[in-house]
Amino acid sequence: MRAPIDAATYGARMAKLQAVTARLAAVLDAEEVGTVLAREVWRALEPSMSVVYVVDEGMQALRMSGIIGLDAENAQRFAMVPFEMRTPVTEAYRARVPVTFLRASAYVEAYPHIEAGILASGFETFLALPLCIEDRALGVLALSWKRPEAIDVVSAEIARIAAQAGAMALQRVKLFASERAARARAEAARERLSVLAKVGEVLAGSLDYQRTIGGVVDLCVPRLADWAAVDMQNEDGTFSRLGVAHGNPVRLALAQELWERRPPSMEDPIGIPAVMRSGKAEVVFEITEATLKTWISDPELRESYARFGFRSSICLPLRVRGRSVGALTLLMAESNRQFVQEDVSLAQEVARRASLAIERSHSFREAQELSRHKDEFLATVSHELRTPLNAIVGWTRMLLGGRLPPERERHALEVIARNADLQTQLISDLLDVSRAISGKLRLEVGVVEMPAVLSAALESVGPAATARGVELALEVLPLGEGPLGEGRLQVAGDAGRLQQVMWNLLTNAIKFSPVGSKVTTQLRAEEDWIEVKVVDQGEGMPTAFLPHVFQQFRQADATRARKHGGLGLGLAICRTLVELHGGTIGVASEGQGKGSTFTVRLPVAGKRGDARPATPALQPSAPAPDATPPSTALNGARVLVVEDEPDARELLATLFEQHGAIVRAAGNAREAFEALPAFTPTLIVSDLGMPGEDGLSLIRRIRALPPEDGGSTPAVALTAFAREHERGEALAAGFQSHVSKPVDPEKLVAHLCRMLRRA
Repeated sequence: MRAPIDAATYGARMAKLQAVTARLAAVLDAEEVGTVLAREVWRALEPSMSVVYVVDEGMQALRMSGIIGLDAENAQRFAMVPFEMRTPVTEAYRARVPVTFLRASAYVEAYPHIEAGILASGFETFLALPLCIEDRALGVLALSWKRPEAIDVVSAEIARIAAQAGAMALQRVKLFASERAARARAEAARERLSVLAKVGEVLAGSLDYQRTIGGVVDLCVPRLADWAAVDMQNEDGTFSRLGVAHGNPVRLALAQELWERRPPSMEDPIGIPAVMRSGKAEVVFEITEATLKTWISDPELRESYARFGFRSSICLPLRVRGRSVGALTLLMAESNRQFVQEDVSLAQEVARRASLAIERSHSFREAQELSRHKDEFLATVSHELRTPLNAIVGWTRMLLGGRLPPERERHALEVIARNADLQTQLISDLLDVSRAISGKLRLEVGVVEMPAVLSAALESVGPAATARGVELALEVLPLGEGPLGEGRLQVAGDAGRLQQVMWNLLTNAIKFSPVGSKVTTQLRAEEDWIEVKVVDQGEGMPTAFLPHVFQQFRQADATRARKHGGLGLGLAICRTLVELHGGTIGVASEGQGKGSTFTVRLPVAGKRGDARPATPALQPSAPAPDATPPSTALNGARVLVVEDEPDARELLATLFEQHGAIVRAAGNAREAFEALPAFTPTLIVSDLGMPGEDGLSLIRRIRALPPEDGGSTPAVALTAFAREHERGEALAAGFQSHVSKPVDPEKLVAHLCRMLRRA
């Protein structure tokens, strides 16, 4: 190394060093640091070559950043120097110490593999200085001179200080870039939150998602994308465009025309259909010509889409209750931006919120629809209850007024009885629906012969069919393979409930059939199933109503001008009962005026598989039918009647006395309890709902007495509280039986006789 230089030269060089550090201090870009450092050191030390390398972590190499004095061939050859390559530059970087050669011969001896490049450049002195900050190298400054031993102590020190200044500049711009990136991320985060806030505001503006989703699409452009669209799937599998947004109305119209020419099809392997099938996002960060070829096979259509210059895309499913109902599509084009992962996350959140808005809208519409159907149902209930009441009240008033001739009195009583039966059936249907909704509809399971069930149902509806002029027919169709004597026509179920199903279906068919038509019941046995079809030639149903046939509170015609009465509950009850038996029920109709076919499939006894198990009822909710009891059926029985309603109390007392019983009537629980010691009843018939003290409290007090004081007297709860849990409460309190009002008087007497025999 040469001897120290004079003071004047030293001062001049130090001034140049200050210029180096001053210019580096003003640099804010990493690439510019390399250029400025190479140039200013070249000016200060006058080397033949000045090159700056910076670290490229991605390439695991030193990348040339600033260059002066190096020929083009070597500049290209050493533009990127891998960390593992053995050169003075990489060794200075790895060891974080300067590497110096005062003669070319020493350089060639150390690095013979790059001798040709050295001889071609003609340098003699070489210096490589690491750009270090706190023992961490950020790059390398490489200098060379064409004369040997060209660097002196001062030059070496200036080069070292310049390298240190370069390292500090690199660190500073790196920190500045990090801060700028952090600010950009924070701004982007604020922008994302702003977008989400506005999306939430738009979606909260209405429960009609068809109005709000369009506003969300508009918000996405240009904040999130250059193009945005929402497509919803129709019931037939096709798609409808709910909203589309772009800054240029002309291009928007062209895009819409293209979409209408070739809308998505569920068979498409990519795009909206693929997203709908998978329920997952489809993201293409870079759309290339090859991408378009994959997407669109039609060259003309592909060329049309290529003119839009789409560069990046995000397609997200809109999911409601676990099912894809549509898709949100975002595209980059004119802005030359490409989506990044943060954009995908934001788009997913927008899609999630839009999906929730659609779900809320569906729920609101369903609630409105249910409310409307319930209102219609209540109006129907009112009508159906008032109609028989009108007949009952009218004929009763005429009987009481003595305005009917004797020969018309029996007819009046028959009309009153028939309309009372109608009201009883209406109430029974309402109770069945209530039990079905609460999951408390129960079965008494046994082996049931389906031919017997069908015969009983047909016999029951026979008079109605005859009166209407409708022919009934039963067909037992050819059976599948296998012998018939092995329970092929048997099911495990509740005979009464299955007869109720068949009675409902047949009654329904008769009601909607014209005079002179035919209702056919078909019975067929398969290997594991029994199938019953009820086929009519009646009015049929609109196709749009078929999915709603078995829903509660639904009728094809719920208007005041409807031709047929009823609550519209029978088919809903049928579905519940069939499903409780592990079966299925369906309906088919080719349209109005073309009849209907109801199909019930029940598993053969022993083949129910995973069908819902039936739970035996606690006890029949009404007395079983019996032969008319003789007038002496209750001879000698001492019956305590507890009923707060005077008319009902008088009816029961009269009924039991006519059948030979000794009756004591009490108007409330207190009177009944006080009458026990003196009257010593053999049977108690009590209401449940009474003022002051109810029937449950009364029976508990009675059961607390010793047997000799009447504590074990058999008791029947005769009440209008007919729900399943109310029956359970009565039995748990101490009643032996629960009978729902209204009840046929003769059946009630027969029921009491059976209780007395058991006692």
